[in-house]
Amino acid sequence: MKREFDWLWDKYKEGARGEFEELCYRVYSNEYHDETVSRVRVEQGDGGVDVYIKHDNDDLTVIQCKFFRYEVGDAQKDQIRDSFKSAIKNQEGMTKWILCIPIIMSDKENKWWQKWKRKKEDEYEIDIDLHNADILMTFIKEHELYDEYFNTVRIDKDFFKDVIKLDEKTQIHNRIYPLIGAIANADYDMFEVVCHVDQLMDLRAHRLFKESNLIDYLDQLTYIFSIYGDRNIIKDPEAYENAERLRHLIVSEYKKMDFAV
Repeated sequence: MKREFDWLWDKYKEGARGEFEELCYRVYSNEYHDETVSRVRVEQGDGGVDVYIKHDNDDLTVIQCKFFRYEVGDAQKDQIRDSFKSAIKNQEGMTKWILCIPIIMSDKENKWWQKWKRKKEDEYEIDIDLHNADILMTFIKEHELYDEYFNTVRIDKDFFKDVIKLDEKTQIHNRIYPLIGAIANADYDMFEVVCHVDQLMDLRAHRLFKESNLIDYLDQLTYIFSIYGDRNIIKDPEAYENAERLRHLIVSEYKKMDFAV
């Protein structure tokens, strides 16, 4: 259950548009690290530019970021037309225009896009491209931005390598603390939590856990995530209440164990 772009809206609401634009800027700054990449604050009369790349030969690539949530309908098509028209008018030296959207176009929408794209490419003799959700997510992961912007719990199979010389209790603390912190803040990817807990099952028989229910509570929570979790949402009211109860029990039980750091 990986987080997709709609998670940005769930977390930031209207602020998701700014997060998306910033993320696009970071992506293209990494992708074109040897060239000048700039971001323009969106406001009335900004020429329709969100990010632009000044190439060494003085050509200009203009990147328009549009946080469309559901579709490319009539209103969204008008936005695309207006942004392109504004870029043509205001950005001298533009040789390429890229539209970035966090969704995948339907077949009908894609047919409209291809027809409009060919018409404008012929009319203005520039390249026009579309970077949709799939392409953008590939860039995001290639440039290691996914965990930063989508707040995921990273599961590192070699976690012990950096703490091998520490005492046993501290080693266990370092192993489970990122998971406990994510659960405490309710900021996690359910699939990642399930994977992480699965890697902790060897602790069930550990002497430090003989008087603790921590592993059992974690096991119960991941069962709920596996059965009732859908895109990081638990729709069943009873299952949701049980997950919240377990979340608080896990944090409380962890504190009781008084791990030294």
